[in-house]
Amino acid sequence: MARDSEGEPVTVPGRRLGALALVLVLARGREVSRDRLVAALWDERTPANPANAVQALVSRLRRAAPGVTVRSGPTGYSLRAEPGAVDAWLFEELCRRGRAELPGDPARAAELLREALALWRGDPPIGAAAARAGMTRLEELRRAALADRVTADLSRGESHALLPELEQLTVAEPTCEQWYVLLMRALRACGRQGEALRVYARARTVLAEELGADPSAELRRAHLAVLRDTAGNEGAERSGGRGAADGAGGSGSSGAQDRPAGASPPRTAPPPDDLPPPGNLPLRLTPLLGREQERELLTGLLEEARLVTLVGPGGVGKTRLSIEIAEEVAGRFGDGAWFVDLSGLSDSTQLAGAVLGTVGAQGPTVLQAAERTPSGAPAERLAAAIGRRRLLLVLDNCEHQLDAVAELVEGVLTSCPGAHVLATSREPLAVAGERLVPLEPLRCPPPGACGPALFENAAVRLFTDRAVTVRPSFALTESDASGVARICRVLDGLPLAIELAASRLRALSIAQIAERLEDRFRLLVGGRRAQPARHRTLEAVVSWSWDLLDADERELAMLLAAFTGGATLETVESLWAALHPPGEAVRDVLDLLTALVDKSLVSTGEAESGVRYRMLGTIQEYLRGKLAASGGESRVRRAHAEHFLAFAESSAPELLRAGQVRRLARLNDEHQNMLSALAWRIDGGEADASVRMVAALGWYWFLCGHHVEAASWAERALAVPGAPGGMARALVTVMSALTPAAGPEGAAMILDRVRRGMALAAQARRDGEPERLELSVIAGVFEGDPVAMLESTRRLTAARDPWVRACGHLNSGHLHATWGQAEQAEGHFTSALAESRSIGERWGQVQALSGLAKIAGGRGDTAAAVRRLHEALRLAVELGARQDEAMVRGWLGAELAHNGDLAAARRELDTALTVARRAGAARMAPFVRVRLADVARFQGDLQTAARMLAAASAECLEDAVPDIGRLVPVLCGRGHLDVALHRTPEAREQHARAVEHVLLLNDPRSAGGVATLAADIAQAEGDPEHAAALLGLAAALTGVPDHAELDRTRIRDRCRQALGEAAFATAHRRGAAAWKDAPAGELAGVLALASSARSRPDGP
Repeated sequence: MARDSEGEPVTVPGRRLGALALVLVLARGREVSRDRLVAALWDERTPANPANAVQALVSRLRRAAPGVTVRSGPTGYSLRAEPGAVDAWLFEELCRRGRAELPGDPARAAELLREALALWRGDPPIGAAAARAGMTRLEELRRAALADRVTADLSRGESHALLPELEQLTVAEPTCEQWYVLLMRALRACGRQGEALRVYARARTVLAEELGADPSAELRRAHLAVLRDTAGNEGAERSGGRGAADGAGGSGSSGAQDRPAGASPPRTAPPPDDLPPPGNLPLRLTPLLGREQERELLTGLLEEARLVTLVGPGGVGKTRLSIEIAEEVAGRFGDGAWFVDLSGLSDSTQLAGAVLGTVGAQGPTVLQAAERTPSGAPAERLAAAIGRRRLLLVLDNCEHQLDAVAELVEGVLTSCPGAHVLATSREPLAVAGERLVPLEPLRCPPPGACGPALFENAAVRLFTDRAVTVRPSFALTESDASGVARICRVLDGLPLAIELAASRLRALSIAQIAERLEDRFRLLVGGRRAQPARHRTLEAVVSWSWDLLDADERELAMLLAAFTGGATLETVESLWAALHPPGEAVRDVLDLLTALVDKSLVSTGEAESGVRYRMLGTIQEYLRGKLAASGGESRVRRAHAEHFLAFAESSAPELLRAGQVRRLARLNDEHQNMLSALAWRIDGGEADASVRMVAALGWYWFLCGHHVEAASWAERALAVPGAPGGMARALVTVMSALTPAAGPEGAAMILDRVRRGMALAAQARRDGEPERLELSVIAGVFEGDPVAMLESTRRLTAARDPWVRACGHLNSGHLHATWGQAEQAEGHFTSALAESRSIGERWGQVQALSGLAKIAGGRGDTAAAVRRLHEALRLAVELGARQDEAMVRGWLGAELAHNGDLAAARRELDTALTVARRAGAARMAPFVRVRLADVARFQGDLQTAARMLAAASAECLEDAVPDIGRLVPVLCGRGHLDVALHRTPEAREQHARAVEHVLLLNDPRSAGGVATLAADIAQAEGDPEHAAALLGLAAALTGVPDHAELDRTRIRDRCRQALGEAAFATAHRRGAAAWKDAPAGELAGVLALASSARSRPDGP
C-alpha cells in the first residue's frame, strides 16, 4: 500500500491497523475526523474511550510504517506522502493516464495499465463496514483498469491471446456484463462468431437467473454486431467494395492516378472498429425497475419522431427513464447520445452555452485563422455545431426555461437533419412534430394483494432495492410486504418519494414509516387542499427528510442548493468556512455531507477532477425555496460568487503552465457554477466583479473553443454601468471582438474594439498596473498589416514570460510558413517548442510540433514528420484536446500519403474523421474529408473520393457566410477528381471558383494548391511546359518542393517525360520566379499565370 523513502513496500500488520491505513489512504491527504475513524474501525463494540483508542492505533501505525507520515490535526488525522509513495494513489494516476492514451496509443495504454494493475497485491484489510465501503471505489477502478487494458490489447490485435483470460473473468464474475462484451469482441475478431453467440446466450441466462434482468444496451449491441457478421455483411465489408474502374473511371481506365510504389490496389476503406457510440450519458448506479411499457413506446417513437417529450410531475422518474432509453437507442446514432441537465440554469442566456458545451467543440483548439466559431443567435450556433451529425440530444428538466428551450429545439430540428431530441419536462414544449409520452407514477399493489402480485410489483421492488442499500440485511418478508405496499400507496407510487422513504429504514421499522407518513399527509392535506395530490405527496416526503435534519445539516443542505452542477468537498468546506467566523463551533463538513448522503438528500458521483456532491433537481428546488425563506440567500450567493471569482482568478495562470491538464478538468467541472456566479454578479449590477470574472475565464474559454460564448459574456459584463478601467476591462473589451466578421463593416467594428481595448491597456500600464499575458498575445493577431503583425510577434519573443515568448514564436512561425519561408518558420517553431517544454505547457508544444512536422514533411523527411506528429498526438490526447487530436491525425494521414503508404494514410484519416465528428468539431471535417478524397483517388476509388468531396462541400456551405479557408481545398480536390474523370471543362470551372475565393483569402499556401490544380489541367490538356511552370509557381507559393505532394509528383513525372529534364527545369524556374519577382503579397498577378492555361473543350 505504501513505500518507504527507498521505495520498498511497507507492511502494515493487523486487521484493524490495516483498516486505519486504508481509511487514511482513501482520504488522499485530507484530514479524517476522529468520529469517522471510530465508525470505520469498530462496527458495534466501540471502545470506552474512542479518542484514546484511535490515538493508540495511530501511534502503532507510525511505529509499524516509519516511512509514512501521519499528521495530527484539530479534529483528526491525515496521511502525508508523495503521490508515488502510496500504491493506491499511484494506481489511480496510472489508470487515468492509461485511459487517456487508449484512443491514440493502445500500446502505451496497455503498458501503463499493466503497471497499475501490478500494484494490486493481496487482499485489502477487512475493517468495519465504513472501511469496507471506502474500498469499493478502488475495487471498481481496478475492474475498469482491467477492462481498459483488455480493450487496449484488443485494439493491438491480440484477440487470440485474450480468450483464456476473458473466459476466466466471465466465470469469476458471472453477472459482470463487460466481460461478456469483451469476450464476444475477441471471438468475433478471431472469426468465431458461433462461439460469440453462445457466449451471449450464456450471459442472458445468467442475468435472468441471478438478477432477474435483461442484457444491457451495450451487450445487445455486441450481439447485434455478431449477428451482422453471420449474415455476411462484415465479410463483404472486409473484402472491400468495387473500385471506380467499374464505372466512375470511364471506359478503359482503372481510375487509379499513377499510384506510388507500394500503394494498395483500389478498394473501399474498411469500416471503423466496433466502438461504443460517443456521448456523456450519466452512469447508472441502480437498475431501472418497471416501466416496460414506457420503454417499448419510447424506443419505438424515437425511430419515427425527431422530438419526443417525456412529461410528468417532479419525482416521477423522468430523468432516470430518459437516461435508460438514451443508452438503449444510442447505437442507432453514429454520433452518440448527449445528456444536458437544464435544472441549474438561472436564465435563458445560459441555455446555448450549456448545450454547446456538451455537444459542441470539446477541448483546446489550435490558434489558426481558419478555425472560427459561427456567429448568430443561440439556435444558429448550436445548429452549426451539430451540423450533419446523427445524434440524440437528451434535454432534462426543460420546464425551467420552457420558451427558450422550445426555440432552441425548433432551430436544431429545422437545421440539423440527423438530430433527434428526447426531452423531459413538466409541460410540453409545444414545438411542431412533438410527440408526448406522459409518465405516470408506478402502479401500486391494491390492498390485500399477496404472492407475485405483491412481491413482483415495481413500486415494492423499488422500495426493497433501495432499502437494501441502507440496511444490507433487509429482506422482504410476508409480514413486511403489506406494510411496504401500504407505504407505496400512501406515496402515490412516486419513485423519488419511495426512495426517500426507504432511506428511513436506518432508524425506523416498516410499520413506523407507514404510520408517520400517514400522520404527515393528514396535516399537509388539511393545509393545502388546492395543491395537486402528487405535489403534496412529494413535498410531504422531502419535508419529512428536512424535519429530520439538525440545524447544521439544514444549513449545509441549503448551501448545497446554491450550487449548479454539484460541488467538491473542498469547495463546500471553503464556503462553509466563509460563512462561519473563526472560532465558531460548527461540525465537520465531511460528517455533515455524509449525513446528507445517508438521508438520500445528496448523492455522490465521479467527475474529471474527483468526487462531486449533487442533489436531484426536485430536492434542490425545495431547498432553494427554504434558502429564500430563511433570509440568508443573498449571503450564501455572495459567498458562492466570491469563491468562484477567486477560483477563476487563481486558475488563469495555471492554464499557462504544466498544471493545465488538472486545472482544465477542474474548470470543466465547475463551468456551470462559474456561469451561475457570473450571471448573479451581472444581474446584481456588480460591474467590477463581472469584468474580473470574464477576464479570468478568457483563456479557458479560448482553449475550449468557446469564442462566441466568451464574446457574449464580455459584452454583458461591459454593459453593466460603473466598471472602472484597467487591464481586466482592456482584456474583456478585446474578448468582445472575438467573433467572426460579417463583411467589411463587421471587420471595422472588431478592429475598433481591439483598438479601444489596447488604449485601455496602455493607460493601465501608465497607471502602473501589471500586464495581462493573455492580452498581449490575443491583441497581436488583430494587426491588419502583415509587416506590422510580424513586428508585433517579434516583440513578444523578447518578453520576460516564457509562455508569451512561446506564443510570439508560434505566431511568427505561422506567418513565415504562410509566406513560404520554411527556414525562418522552422527556427521560430523550434524556439516555441523549447519555451513550451521549459514550463511544461502542452498547448504550445502541440502547435510547435505540428508546425515542425509540416516543414519536415515538405523537405521529404517523412520519418521526422511522423515522429513529431506522434508526439503532438500524445500531448493532444493528454490535454483532452479532441479537436487538436483530429487535426494532428489529419496531418499524419496526409504525411503517410505523401510517403506512399496509402493504406495506412486512409486508416489514420478514417480515425481522424471519427474523432472530429465525436468531438463536435464539425468545421474540421472538410479538412479531413479532402485528404481522404485525395487518398481514395490515388487508390483508384473515385466513387469514395466523389462522396467525400460532396460531403465536404455541403459542410462548407452550411454556414450563412462560408469559410473560404475550408472551401478552397474542397474546390481544388473536386477539380483534381474531374481531371481524373477526363472532365477538364468541369475542372476549369472548379479552378475559376478557387481563384476567386483564394484572392479574397490572400493566403499564398492556399494559392499554391490552386496553382497545382491549374498544372493538372494543363498537363491533361497536352501543355506540359505550362504545367511545369505552374508547378514551379506552386512550389514557390507553398515553400514545399514537388516531391512532398502526391499530385505535384504525379504531374512532375508526366511533364518530365514529355519535355525532358532540361526543358522541364527551365519552365519550373520560370514559374517560381513569377512569385519571387512579384510585389509583396500580390497574388492576383501570379494567379493570372495559373488562369492562362489553354482550353480544350473536348479534353486531351
